[in-house]
Amino acid sequence: MKKIIYTLSLVLLIVFSNSCEDQHNEEPTIITTEDITLDALLRPLDSHIGTVLGLSTNSQVKFSIVSQNVEGAVKIDQQGNIIVDDTSAFDAERVNTTIIVKVLVSDNSVEETSIVTINLKYRDTDGDGVFDFEEVDNNTDLNNPCDPVQDKEYTGFDVTNKIWSVADCDDDGTTNGEEVNDGTNPYDPCNNNVATSIWAGSVELTYFGSTNTVSTTASCRSLGIQGDWFDLNFGDFSFCNASPEFDETILSFVPEFEGAKKGTVVINNQIYLPTCDSFSLIQSTSLGTYDEDTKTIIFEFGQYFEGEDPNDPDFFGYNFDGEVIIKAIP
Repeated sequence: MKKIIYTLSLVLLIVFSNSCEDQHNEEPTIITTEDITLDALLRPLDSHIGTVLGLSTNSQVKFSIVSQNVEGAVKIDQQGNIIVDDTSAFDAERVNTTIIVKVLVSDNSVEETSIVTINLKYRDTDGDGVFDFEEVDNNTDLNNPCDPVQDKEYTGFDVTNKIWSVADCDDDGTTNGEEVNDGTNPYDPCNNNVATSIWAGSVELTYFGSTNTVSTTASCRSLGIQGDWFDLNFGDFSFCNASPEFDETILSFVPEFEGAKKGTVVINNQIYLPTCDSFSLIQSTSLGTYDEDTKTIIFEFGQYFEGEDPNDPDFFGYNFDGEVIIKAIP
C-alpha cells in the first residue's frame, strides 16, 4: 500500500513540475502597432483610406475605434482597414482639415493604441499641383504631370508623386525627380545645359585651311553659326557662281553625361537652297566633338549637293566632306 501511495505522489509531483515549467516558459504577448498619417483624397473619394498595423506574438489581433474627433466619420474592419463610414464628413468644404482617430489593437487582455491622422486633400493624380477636378474643368490631362504647361518659376508640384517624378516636363533629357535631386529646375530646359555661351557672339572658324571670324548665337544646347560661312568656290574647285544661302547652321550639343564639359556635336540633315543655277539643294549632316575646357569644337562638315552640271550630263549629286574647327575668341 505504501508503495502505491509513493508512486502516485511521484506522478503528481512530475505533472505539477511540468505544469509550472510550461507556465514559466510561456512567452508574454507582445502587440506591434504604430501611429500613422493618411491622406483622404477628395473629388472623387475612395472608401478605403488606409490600413493600421496590428501584429501579435500570440494570436490574431482585434481592431476597434476608441474615439474620433469627427464622430462616425470612419470605421475599421478586422484587417485594420480604415473605411469611410459617413461621406458627409469628407465633403469638399472640409478640405485641408484633419480627422484624428484613436484605434485599439488588442489580443485578449493585452492592448496597444494607434493614433491615425487623416488629412483631407483634393486628389492630384499626376502630382503637378493641379487638382483632378480642376484638370477636368480646364480640359487638361489629369494623368500627365506636364499638362498644363507651367512657367520656369513654378514650384507647386509634388516631388513625392511617382508619376511627376519620372516625367521630364522641360524635355531636357533629365527626369523631374533627378532635376530636383541635382538642384536644377525641372521646368527650365536651359537650367541643366551645356555652356554654349563660351562660343556666343563670334568665333574663329577654320575650314580647308581658311580661318574667318563668324557670328554665332547660343542657346541652352545649341549654337547657331550665322551667314554664308561655307563658300562653294575655293582653291581649284568652282561649284557655283554664288555661296549657298546659309541663314544659320545649327549645331546641337549632347554631353557625355549630365554636367559633363565634353560631348558630341551634331548637324542633323539641314537643308539649304543655294542661289546658283547648278544646284537646287544642299543638305548637311555632320558629327563631331566639343570641349568646354579647351573652348574648341571639331566636326566633319558633310555636304550633299543635288543638281546638275552643264559640263557633265551624268552628274546629279555630289558628296563633300571637310573638317571644321571652331574656337572661342578670348
